[in-house]
Amino acid sequence: MLEKVDFSQKKMKKAAYKERWDALLAKLVVLQQRAHNEGVGLVVLFEGWNGAGKGSRISDLMYNLDARSTGVYVGLDLDPESEREFAGREMGVTGYYPIMQDFWKALGERNSITFYDRGWYSAVTQHMLHNAPAKLLLPKDEERHYLDSVHDFERQLVADGYIVVKFFVHMTKEAQIDRLRRLHDDPVTRWRVTDKKLHSHHGYEAAYELYDRLLERSDYPFAPWVLLNGEDRRRSNITIAETLVEALERGLSQKEANDALRSAFSARQAEFEASVDAAASTMMGDAAAVEVRPGRGMLAGAALARA
Repeated sequence: MLEKVDFSQKKMKKAAYKERWDALLAKLVVLQQRAHNEGVGLVVLFEGWNGAGKGSRISDLMYNLDARSTGVYVGLDLDPESEREFAGREMGVTGYYPIMQDFWKALGERNSITFYDRGWYSAVTQHMLHNAPAKLLLPKDEERHYLDSVHDFERQLVADGYIVVKFFVHMTKEAQIDRLRRLHDDPVTRWRVTDKKLHSHHGYEAAYELYDRLLERSDYPFAPWVLLNGEDRRRSNITIAETLVEALERGLSQKEANDALRSAFSARQAEFEASVDAAASTMMGDAAAVEVRPGRGMLAGAALARA
């Protein structure tokens, strides 16, 4: 799936980018307010390589959005030592708590936008890389797979009224090495790249295979993946903004359609109940002259006549 990202495209010119970016942001700000007022929730997941710019893409959006109805959760790195020492590791247990617990707790209300800077896929990938990489490629039929939890989580979000948008920021190994080195060598950004992260490119090939299979198997119709070129910041920003605008417009339209359907159903229900009450009144009036005895006769009278 990752081979779909085209790194040969020419980078966008600054003038064309700024015009398109400003227009999209203006529309996105208005849609965010509408979504907040109408109770439409948006979950935006950013996954990808170290140094691909996931946090920067979120920052570019956050500068313009309403912070009162926007939240950001940053996923933590797995501690390999603690993972190896965990007693239940050999039995497939990922920790003391369900792997999705932190992401559930970070979820915003159903009228807000929640950004995940590395989410459940990063957690799943780290567990597999440190435990059993083959599990993703050859899962056993009798085992509950990591992807089962992922599918359940995203399906429940959508069923509960959230819109789920998933971005994967892709880049080549050479571009990753170059970016990590530049961030590490700059005193201003060195805090973002630890020595361990600086050398994370050594596992690029193994992680690539895992990411590729993971993306293919989790490209759900209700929560599809959007692949981004992490080497082209401007083009990625435009794709992100366009995707979010389309998602909110679709969600708001669906909300309007659902509300109209509920209103129509309520009106029909009220008409039906009124007709039933009228018919019951007529039947009760006809039955008023008939003596109703206690017991079964009483139950067979008013209650069943109205029904």
